[in-house]
Amino acid sequence: MHARSILPTIAWLALLTGTVAAERDHEVTIDDYFSLASVEQFAISPGGEYVAYGESRWQQSTDDRRADYGSCRPETSRKRGG
Repeated sequence: MHARSILPTIAWLALLTGTVAAERDHEVTIDDYFSLASVEQFAISPGGEYVAYGESRWQQSTDDRRADYGSCRPETSRKRGG
């Protein structure tokens, strides 16, 4: 596995978790919490073909936290099955 092939995936995961600052268009409020998603953990397949990850978000309609799992190819950052 080459480090270069994983760089796009790491960048994609950073965007998914909100670690890249976006231009602020309003004052941050408590309601903004409902728009956050975070990658809780990730793992690279033994051959380096895929990155699997767990993502969690707040579900405002049910007032609880929901988790989802996904995977993508490191060289394209395209989500599998979606």
